Amino acid sequence: MRNLEFPAPISVQRFGQTVEIETVDEALALLMFWPVSHRGNAFQYALNGCEGALDGAVTAGEAREALAEFVDVTGTAAGTHSSGNTQRLKTIEALASFKH
Repeated sequence: MRNLEFPAPISVQRFGQTVEIETVDEALALLMFWPVSHRGNAFQYALNGCEGALDGAVTAGEAREALAEFVDVTGTAAGTHSSGNTQRLKTIEALASFKH
């Protein structure tokens, strides 16, 4: 997989922690561990955007916009300012703690 960087990170609030999603790979990791019972159209839109970026069909910026829409719809956007507890997610394993 290519590591496609977003033009700007997206801060996501999950279980009292703020995580910064900076790449398509990190976005896919977040989506992979999203509870199945909470997946809907916005989830599918974000997933399609990220997979499209990996395939070269869309840009990383377009994938970021799809993820931004998803976090807005799900109410998990952390805002523009990061707290001191911000974590940068590097691997899928790092997201295991965010599973339900």
